[in-house]
Amino acid sequence: MKFIKNLFVINLALILFVSCNDDDSNVLNPDNGSASCQAVDFTISENVGLDLKFEAEKKDDYTYTFQVNQKDATGKLSEAKDTSQGENSFVWGIGEGEYTVCLTVAIANNNCTPEKTCKTLVVTAKNVTDFNKPETEKTVVFKDNDGNYKLRFLDKDGKEVN
Repeated sequence: MKFIKNLFVINLALILFVSCNDDDSNVLNPDNGSASCQAVDFTISENVGLDLKFEAEKKDDYTYTFQVNQKDATGKLSEAKDTSQGENSFVWGIGEGEYTVCLTVAIANNNCTPEKTCKTLVVTAKNVTDFNKPETEKTVVFKDNDGNYKLRFLDKDGKEVN
């Protein structure tokens, strides 16, 4: 009988300890900065001519860091970074080359892990030539079968410039 009584007391003490223990420091909690920030996608569109606009969905308290890496026709790599507090877009002038554009988002006053989204834009010498033709009216950015983004130029009737 004494054994059962001791077992009951131990179980009761264990239940009280577990139910009163408030320490959840080992639990993953997105509010305490131990989770990833929510990724944000962005679009690439014409701004004016060969100035393209990179724009993400606007979210309150988010910071947006756009980074452009350009590999020109000679293979030279250059990097530019545009960090803005709350600005969800920027415009970049392009020429022939391959561009990797990445957007990293974070939440102000939160330690969530920043999320990065990247897209590749390929601009050919033919694109630059087509842009300079007098019949070119509009630049269109499209995603090609290879997963990269490319440019197409249209005349005033919406037909592709050749």
